[in-house]
Amino acid sequence: MVPVKRASTLCYPFEEMPATPLLRRLARSALAAPSPLRRGLAGPAPRNDRGVRLDPQLHLMLSLLGRANRPTLEELGVDEGRAEMRQLTKLSDVPPRPLHRVEDRWIAGPAGEIPVRLYTARPGRRPAILYFHGGGFVIGDLDTHDGLCRLLADRADAHVIAVHYRLAPENAFPAAVEDCVAAFRHVHANADAFDVDPDRIAVAGDSAGGNLSAVVCQQTRGGPTPAFQCLIYPATEMTRSHTSHRTFAEGFYLTTPMIDYFLASYLTTPEEETDPRASPLVTAELTGLPPAHVVVAGFDPLRDEGEAYAEALMGAGVPTTFADYSSLIHGFANMGGLIDAARWAVEDIADALHRGLHG
Repeated sequence: MVPVKRASTLCYPFEEMPATPLLRRLARSALAAPSPLRRGLAGPAPRNDRGVRLDPQLHLMLSLLGRANRPTLEELGVDEGRAEMRQLTKLSDVPPRPLHRVEDRWIAGPAGEIPVRLYTARPGRRPAILYFHGGGFVIGDLDTHDGLCRLLADRADAHVIAVHYRLAPENAFPAAVEDCVAAFRHVHANADAFDVDPDRIAVAGDSAGGNLSAVVCQQTRGGPTPAFQCLIYPATEMTRSHTSHRTFAEGFYLTTPMIDYFLASYLTTPEEETDPRASPLVTAELTGLPPAHVVVAGFDPLRDEGEAYAEALMGAGVPTTFADYSSLIHGFANMGGLIDAARWAVEDIADALHRGLHG
């Protein structure tokens, strides 16, 4: 067994700004205002190309963010963008719940140690969820998805192992893929060290993390492979040829300039756009992959490529369930502390993981 280096047990999350709970309450109060007041502040919510109206709380939130005229993530640059995402998720994510144990560890990776965080809601041997955070391969870390991982561990009744893979631009493609594949293989080979069932390890992730989850399943086919994959609004095709990229290019948080910035940081040549390790949708053969649950948002530039991947999995005979949260936007998995429909969606996702691992 390969030894695992451990840090001290952390039963509560990373240190919060003192004002964060107050700011969260104020924001929730504003977003929970009566419908006439919300319409007065933001106007009528828009409909998407399928006739679905944007969630009214999200519509007000996007309107208020627009009026604040804050710099966007691509305008902030790498370091400030990462700090901005940490602060935003402290405000918007589901409030972090105390668990039996939360422990930071480091595991061996292809280019050095990979930080991971183990979430244990209840002691004892359990299935595991290997979670890869989103953030365009550039931002995001263990702290930005702390509240979400706590919820998944508790509601899905599984140990969650969050993985902080190497980020671009310091470590471009395929560094993140190599780390995530290595992390899965390490956890599978050292299941006892994590107190998990090696035959019930799921991979899950949002956005870039959904991409990496899909790629890990493809890259490990034929050997020890995940038992289940949960892909939350995944990026599956880097050429951005699907219609939703043009339909939702502006105004719904994830914009074309932001996607351009992320992909320019992650990929270094045009040929990499069609590498299956970057674009899992281009893989010619999908048979034999683990059962999947694919999630999309109705106002998301990545919506159509997520749908296309779900359809491709189904066409290849992979047991696949699909959920379209048609009134939500990209990034809703980190908005459950402010947006009621986002919290319900995250709870649904946790239930899907429970079914995939316990059913």
